[in-house]
Amino acid sequence: MASTSERSKFTSKSMMRTVTLHKESRHVKLGIQFFSKWDVDRRAKKLTSDEQQILEQSAIVQEPPTNGPAAGLFYPGERIVLINNFLVQDPHDAARQLGSASGDVVIQVLPAFEGFDLSKPFDELPNASLAGSSGLSKATKEALRVLLHGLAPPTTVSQDKPTMPALNCMGSPPLSPPLSPQLSPPPGKILASARRHRDAQREAQQAMQFVRTHKLNHSELSNAKAVPKKEKESTLFKSFIDKVSKGQLFGKAAKTRSKASATPIVASPPVSNRPDSAVSSAVPSAVPSAQSSARGRMHSLISVMLEDADHVDDELEEKEEETSMVETQAAQHLSDLQRPASRVRAIFSDLDGTIVHFPAWFEEHGIKIVSRDEQAKRAVVESPTGEQRVCRLLPSSTMGDGLVSERTVELIAELRARGVIFVIVTAARKSTLFEREPLLPPSDAYVCETGSRIYRGGLDALDEAWAKGFEEVSGPLERELDVSERPEPLWQLFRRFQAEVPGLKCDARSYYGCFRVDTQGNTAVEAALRACIEAHLPHGITWAMNLGKYDFFPSASGKGNAVAYLQAVYGVRADESCCLFDDDNDLPMAERCAVHYLPGLTSQSVSRAAAEHPEWHVASKAGQGVFAIEECLEQLLERVVREQEGGTVDVEGGGGSGVAAPTASKGPAAAISS
Repeated sequence: MASTSERSKFTSKSMMRTVTLHKESRHVKLGIQFFSKWDVDRRAKKLTSDEQQILEQSAIVQEPPTNGPAAGLFYPGERIVLINNFLVQDPHDAARQLGSASGDVVIQVLPAFEGFDLSKPFDELPNASLAGSSGLSKATKEALRVLLHGLAPPTTVSQDKPTMPALNCMGSPPLSPPLSPQLSPPPGKILASARRHRDAQREAQQAMQFVRTHKLNHSELSNAKAVPKKEKESTLFKSFIDKVSKGQLFGKAAKTRSKASATPIVASPPVSNRPDSAVSSAVPSAVPSAQSSARGRMHSLISVMLEDADHVDDELEEKEEETSMVETQAAQHLSDLQRPASRVRAIFSDLDGTIVHFPAWFEEHGIKIVSRDEQAKRAVVESPTGEQRVCRLLPSSTMGDGLVSERTVELIAELRARGVIFVIVTAARKSTLFEREPLLPPSDAYVCETGSRIYRGGLDALDEAWAKGFEEVSGPLERELDVSERPEPLWQLFRRFQAEVPGLKCDARSYYGCFRVDTQGNTAVEAALRACIEAHLPHGITWAMNLGKYDFFPSASGKGNAVAYLQAVYGVRADESCCLFDDDNDLPMAERCAVHYLPGLTSQSVSRAAAEHPEWHVASKAGQGVFAIEECLEQLLERVVREQEGGTVDVEGGGGSGVAAPTASKGPAAAISS
């Protein structure tokens, strides 16, 4: 995966805009469709290997949604590169990030690739604001519009020239392109449109050469003295002047028509006129805002168009087949995502119910504690078949004795010895994690408080950069202040629950980035809480079920977002990541990973998800505590050993009783859901 600095260097040549939308919950579908398969043409060979990799790690919008919170906010061809400050690794990752996000979602978007909209002549686009019968391509008209009116063009550098088979990834109804000079239509039938594209490019070359040679402005276009007689008599020029005189290109009529039917959008900020200006790939505020020199920027655009025209004839002969568009429904599970199988490089694991097990759960499955030494912090458990395991006895909690088997610790150590990153991701409060840590398996990072706290390199190394991302919702994580005095929205909600939901147990002890409430099985309290959530849940806050209780936390944190952040930090892709989990609040984390092992099914939502994802590996000993997690880890280790020694790479599951995903079929890629 390309580094942040490499991505920043590449994206600095383009203008990034920010889109902010709100999802009431992670179950709300945005309906954004992405191109899921890349077929970069020969011109992209000009890119360096780093730039090529970055190019393939963005998500290109194929169809914007017609309704919902994202309606009217995106254009075909635009590239989503950051979601809540997390780098997008590929279209699948973008879909997972958008799908699991809730509350306020901040999305950084780059414009369409230069030439992307030329896959279909501009005159064929419905409702185009500058449409006419002159035969000029959209890019030509926009370039002229920029030159004559001093507007910064919404295009990117000449290196950005991919062509991609289109894919309807969400099953949304087709959408006519919004009225905007930034439009990029989805590629259609390549063979036919390529010929039209060639003709349009030739006329574009003539028109742009004409304007550049004579340095014409708007008034000079109709001045016969400024135009040589030969060119003035050309069909192209006559058509062009006719459109100008009627206001169909640059006059009031075109502006009025555009204003009347345009779809509301978040406007792109102007482009910096500095050729070396940098756009931070992680900090939205770093986007430059200096106004560009329109004529200077225009010159590079002209040269790009003329250069493009030289390549069209050669490329046309290579396009022997037409590209079809494949539509699929939004509810695609991970086994359908057509991606090459990758080796497991990182494991993100839940703690309670996954690594740590409690009698309240495993005794129902015939597992029992046969000996217990609190002073030595040791216990022995036995299975119904008489197998025994020596376990570490964690400090007692409301759930009773927490047990981690020594075999579990050994298996995790073996995985880490083979270079696999292991991260513990838990909803536990800070004090609980710190108290348990000496008895837990050593890990590369620890995440607690439902994704709010991230520690790398030991528990004395809080990732402050991560915590800053939601500080205005939760307040500083290291601030020692009573919950009654914390002014932020998260704690205002906590106090509202205390005041307005009688019988609700509200818990903020040693919590600084989240809090927990418990209805204690009372249906009346549950109903009152749900009503309060429906009426008063603020933007920027979301919730999830954990151990039968409600956890509330900033939307920018959460287990899924924390995993995405660490994947970027460690340079690990989603398809190289494995998730060990069992409960509802783990599902966003699972959506960030391609491989899934479940030692138990603690909540109904996870049971349903497992039923919908037959490729997930549910332990044959599910529910049997340490015996179940050992089964999962042993199969994971077998998989890693096989992969590292040159064996096959599974898309899901991996040996034993795991259910392998169906083999990827040839042909168009499957859907990407957002």
